[in-house]
Amino acid sequence: MNEKQFLKTMIETIKYDEDIQNKDDLLGILRYSIVTFRKTGAYTHVSNQRQEYMDLRVPIPMLKKAKEYKDVFFDLANDIYIPDDDYDLYGVEIKPKLVELEDDGQNEHDVAFDGIKDVIIQGIRNAKYTMILSILVDTFISKISFPMQPGPEIGSISDA
Repeated sequence: MNEKQFLKTMIETIKYDEDIQNKDDLLGILRYSIVTFRKTGAYTHVSNQRQEYMDLRVPIPMLKKAKEYKDVFFDLANDIYIPDDDYDLYGVEIKPKLVELEDDGQNEHDVAFDGIKDVIIQGIRNAKYTMILSILVDTFISKISFPMQPGPEIGSISDA
């Protein structure tokens, strides 16, 4: 059984089934969770059929809330699950989802940035001093500017 497809089906069922209560809580949990199936060697009541459990891996901050809805998740999974001759769904376990680590690409960018950080900071300082100097020069020039003297009048060509 495809685990991503199973999870997507659970989400869609909750969205459109009018009999399900607390949709926002359930959808919030499932959207950040992953589903895995765990096959066991224990037999069911059907000949040669074994027990399979669905592990719902939930982000740690949502774990307590998800455990409150364990029966709802089991009923929903039981409706969706398609048993075969070898396995049947026998339970749902709520477990913590593994915390994701930073990827190596991010670390490489950090190292590259650390290498040019000092150059960038010095460029910003130089630009700051250039801007201050520009403002001072502009202010100084505007203070010492001389008033304009009227020049000679120039007549039009027709006056000549």
